[in-house]
Amino acid sequence: MSAGWTIPPVSAVESGLVISDGQLVSLSRQNLLDCVSPPSMAGALEYVHEHGLASEADYPTTGGQGTCRQNAPAAAALDQVHQVTSGDEVGLAAGLLQNPVAVLINAGLASFQVGFSPSVLYSSGIYDDPRCTASGVDHAVLLVGYGTASGTAFWTLANSWGTSWGEAGFMRMKRGDNMCGVASYAAYPTGVHAA
Repeated sequence: MSAGWTIPPVSAVESGLVISDGQLVSLSRQNLLDCVSPPSMAGALEYVHEHGLASEADYPTTGGQGTCRQNAPAAAALDQVHQVTSGDEVGLAAGLLQNPVAVLINAGLASFQVGFSPSVLYSSGIYDDPRCTASGVDHAVLLVGYGTASGTAFWTLANSWGTSWGEAGFMRMKRGDNMCGVASYAAYPTGVHAA
């Protein structure tokens, strides 16, 4: 998994700061890349719970994994980490009502990924591919919403692949079947506050 796995947990904490304090602070992805191994949504948030998370200004991106600097001043902290029970989409929705949720999904199918033929690349609509199972999760995204369209329930996911992918960088994914493992490895913070 690339260093992009750090984007959803950092975004979840940044979102929590906006929700709790109205503060928009750019937090350090490098801090998690250097200090959390193996890549894990719950592990990253547990790290923030125990040590806080530095700002991008205090712990800038270096372009690769480096040595963990736990002495960097924390800009954000959180009170509690919640890991959604694997496969529990009701619990996932309940978590989303409190804070955006960092999730790992299986993005290995051609119908999902960047770089494949436009005829099979996800560009819009509600993604529903029964071949996309919970096995082989390999990509981190941020769950930001849910809804129903034309009778089909869906999740809204923010992806890190840029605005030319999907629906301006977002994806609607069928809800109710744990599509691509969306509810298998999910975690979110509560009580996010400035450190």
